[in-house]
Amino acid sequence: CFDSKSLSQKYNYSTKPSLTYKYCGVIIAVQHQEFKNLGIKWVRSLIDEDGVIYDIKNTFPNETEVLYF
Repeated sequence: CFDSKSLSQKYNYSTKPSLTYKYCGVIIAVQHQEFKNLGIKWVRSLIDEDGVIYDIKNTFPNETEVLYF
């Protein structure tokens, strides 16, 4: 597993430290531990006020504002 710093050095690219805009929706299609560690608050920070979170893999099973499939 690589962190963004070592990947950016290896492939000569830079990452943005934060988003300058919000998404209309986020689809959680994999249940990686990294997403669980970041938490649902982090996911919510990615979307705008009317945004939707689709949790296909039931990563956050007890969240009432998340749509599950």
